[in-house]
Amino acid sequence: MSFLKPDTTFLKIILELSKEETLTRESIAKIVEPEFPYIPRPEKYKLALYGADTYAKILEKCGYAIKLSFRGRNYTLQITEKGKEAAKRLKESEKNESS
Repeated sequence: MSFLKPDTTFLKIILELSKEETLTRESIAKIVEPEFPYIPRPEKYKLALYGADTYAKILEKCGYAIKLSFRGRNYTLQITEKGKEAAKRLKESEKNESS
């Protein structure tokens, strides 16, 4: 039994990435901050993009995704086989919890 609660944003990103196969920086920022890009304050806008970059680095470091198609600061994140396996386990665990 695990006492640590997983980061729900991280889980949402992995599940969305498994469904779409690729996500852009802006797509990840929309998951991190649902009001992106219509955030009224510029600091929150930058914070959402920073959060997206942080999650992308974590996914890359874990081997769940790789960055592709750099255009300035924008990029596309593509899921790897390891990421697909992790998403499959997450989906199965969600089904088991709901039963």
